[in-house]
Amino acid sequence: MTREEFDRLVREVEDGIGRDPARLGKHTARVAVLGYFGLLFPLLLLLLFAGLLLAPLFFWNLESALLPAIAGGLLLLIGGGSLLRVLWVRLEPPPGRVVTRADAPALHALLEELRRKLRAAPFHVVMLTPGCNASVVQMPRLGVLGWHRYYLLLGLDLIESLSVDELRAVVAHEFTHLSRHGRLGHWIYRLRRSWEKEFEAMERPINPEEVSLRPLVNKYIQWFWPRFNASAFVLSRAQEYEADAVAARLAEPTHLASALLRIAFSQRFLEESFWADFWQEANRSPLIPAGAFLRARDALRDSWRHEDAVKWVAQAFKTPTTNVDTHPCLTDRLRALGRLPAELAPARLAPLLRPAAMSAAEALLDMSLLSAAREELEKKWRQECEPLWASRHAKAKALEDRLSRLDQSARAAADTDVLWDKARALLELQEDKAAEPLLRQIVEQRPDHPHANFHLGRLLIEADNPAGVPHLEKVMEPDEEWFPHAAQLLRAHYLRTGQVECVREVERKLDRFEQALAASQAERSSIQASDPLASHDLSAAELDSLLRVLREERDLAAAHLARKELRFFPKQRLFLLCVRSRAPWFWSGDRDQALVRRLTQSVRLPGRFLVFAPSGSYRALARRLLKISRSKVFP
Repeated sequence: MTREEFDRLVREVEDGIGRDPARLGKHTARVAVLGYFGLLFPLLLLLLFAGLLLAPLFFWNLESALLPAIAGGLLLLIGGGSLLRVLWVRLEPPPGRVVTRADAPALHALLEELRRKLRAAPFHVVMLTPGCNASVVQMPRLGVLGWHRYYLLLGLDLIESLSVDELRAVVAHEFTHLSRHGRLGHWIYRLRRSWEKEFEAMERPINPEEVSLRPLVNKYIQWFWPRFNASAFVLSRAQEYEADAVAARLAEPTHLASALLRIAFSQRFLEESFWADFWQEANRSPLIPAGAFLRARDALRDSWRHEDAVKWVAQAFKTPTTNVDTHPCLTDRLRALGRLPAELAPARLAPLLRPAAMSAAEALLDMSLLSAAREELEKKWRQECEPLWASRHAKAKALEDRLSRLDQSARAAADTDVLWDKARALLELQEDKAAEPLLRQIVEQRPDHPHANFHLGRLLIEADNPAGVPHLEKVMEPDEEWFPHAAQLLRAHYLRTGQVECVREVERKLDRFEQALAASQAERSSIQASDPLASHDLSAAELDSLLRVLREERDLAAAHLARKELRFFPKQRLFLLCVRSRAPWFWSGDRDQALVRRLTQSVRLPGRFLVFAPSGSYRALARRLLKISRSKVFP
């Protein structure tokens, strides 16, 4: 289902049954029961048939009932096992440092206080994780059938930047989703989040040699999930507002509002300033500097002084609510709380970002525990990042040598290719400010240069300069390479600047692109004798490269090359190489197939290709290919 179709479904729910929350909850619950029934129906049907086959054991003599009983047992064992493997989705528990009651009695006392007030289910596991967010993760014990364990994930950056009162408000929001108040709505909220992850896991590719009922189950999910998701989505968004209202009553609206603002700002600061600058150090140092998470904590405490702080907050208020996530935007949440600032002037916003005198981490966690948790989380993070860091450092050294040689080139001032080589090296080193003048010079010389237009547009858009939009739109032709990247950049820009209609237009284009991409992949993955064919159109250099490979095959008698004409993304190329061995006709089958296998491994062409012999299922295709003008390339 496309984004536009899902948006339409959501709007239909909002304009119809969504106006009555009670009716919406009951309707969504009925759809959820239908989902359970559809998922369990094959298993119930299988149990019924197996029961009918096993029933004669109780009424007939053993000799007469033995054969049906064996069949019933095999059906139950093989079919039931296959269905249970499909429904029993295994999800990995989230990574992080578990914090027990003995580790942090003050934190668990706060959680227990909120749990009692809300009459909520307890969190089975509390974990510290990297990042600046708080969330509840449900881990099903029985796959899509449920019986969940609840994990509360608290980002290390989050608890080190919020005050105790702000953290209380955030955790109260999360607890509300597990509370008995509004039980039906919260159950649907949790069920939607759980099914979303489990259905995504079920879409993963399966072993082609494995006999599985998953494709059949996935067909049902593709029909059922959008219908359930649209109703559950509207209900879940209402639950977010309700969770905010409950959290505000327990922890004061002011504290929840300041927490929401601080989280939005801190996430933007860490992404665009701290971590971007930190990874730049890989260009100079072969080893990751020690104490990265400690540096992040110190940077967050001083982040309110950053030169872009007010701009980032102002953009957070402009970002609209979309149907990508059930969470409403910052402006809508603060308006619902009655805490939306009357004006977004720098003088009013800057004081809101100043950190509390004492963070929640300092107040609720023992310093030795906090230090140990930080070191443990950083150790895991370093293990994941070390290969990438080392690779980036080695690449940076090579790029610096290359830049040195390019600077000495006499052609660098005029040759577009040399200018692009230099600009690309600077971009890979993330020296964007140095690359921008070169990109402008390239676009001036060659206005249609796709790489220069894309990166110049990206740099301008990331600096919130709308002059980058035309450059990105120039490369947003129906091309697999550039379109999705340019579209996502434009979408992020329009979200930051609150241009809702432009966001929707980009999403419509993305929907059309993804549909065309799926059709293109299907078109390039099948070859029929009736497909339209054309001459290969290889350049002289590309053809020489192919001929060098063909001449090395002593068993090759002849080779013909053509190209399938593509309806979708015609710039892509799909080549058809028909080869025949020197073997006599009565031995040609095996020799031809051996030749095909060798050439499939050794041939290189500027696009996808199929190597085949003029026999078997490709006989008709070969006859058509041989009739194409200049298709014969060897001898």
